[in-house]
Amino acid sequence: MRVDNDSFLGSPFPSEEPMAKNPPNGAVVDYYLPAKAGKVTLEVRDSKGKLVRRYVSGEKKAEPAPPLPIAERWLPKPAVIDVAPGMHRFVWDLRWGAAGLNEESDDEAIEVAGGPRVAPGSYQVKLLVDGTSLTEPLQVKMDPRSKATAAELAQQERLGLEIFGETRRVRQAQDQMKADKEALDKLKKKVKEHPQLIAQIEKVLADIADFDAGGKSGTTGLRTAGSGLQAALRVVESGDRAVPQQAMEVYRTSDEAAKGRIAEWQKLQSGELSELNRELKKAGLTAIP
Repeated sequence: MRVDNDSFLGSPFPSEEPMAKNPPNGAVVDYYLPAKAGKVTLEVRDSKGKLVRRYVSGEKKAEPAPPLPIAERWLPKPAVIDVAPGMHRFVWDLRWGAAGLNEESDDEAIEVAGGPRVAPGSYQVKLLVDGTSLTEPLQVKMDPRSKATAAELAQQERLGLEIFGETRRVRQAQDQMKADKEALDKLKKKVKEHPQLIAQIEKVLADIADFDAGGKSGTTGLRTAGSGLQAALRVVESGDRAVPQQAMEVYRTSDEAAKGRIAEWQKLQSGELSELNRELKKAGLTAIP
């Protein structure tokens, strides 16, 4: 049942307070393994066979979480596919994941929440265990209290996927820029005897800073554009109803800015950065990845 729950579930009770658990929020998938498995994959596909979400067993390195003024026990635990023998229960949160945008991608087991919520309809759950495949149908139903129409929910899902995809592209570009900036900062200390290389490095670093923070000619940086996209996605996902026009406008302006900065970044990669790498190779130095 797709229920529009509040994202803030309230402060937890003290640990010494006896209390029962809330029911699982999502689709419950129970599976049994007669013996320990090498690899277990759980896929959710829609009625047309399109991949919606993929979970893969195996340890994933947890990304460092930003410091928060709350206790860790308040935070939801990540969903993990278990490979041990016996009965297991896994709860899909009825959300799209990165694999839904690119079938070659694996959703991280550390991911607490995925992308936009799926629309009500027929889905298929596929369990792959060391080459053996099992499938079961899954029906996602709408909260009977909701007044949203099928058209409104379809628009919400379509927009959510668009914004989710663009948000991921922004993060990918920012990760690339961060890695290159760190490499360039280290390289700058090694080329003190090459004034021309220092000048090229400083120019690339200045451009990277501008793409991220903005400011040149009044442009909006990737940081601001990404925040705008995330804000628009929160509004799109904040209720079962038509998307407000204000959210559409925030999405439009943020998306335009993000695409512009990413295009500039790609141009710098194939231009200035490639030229710098050629000069580094001539000087017998390691190129920037």
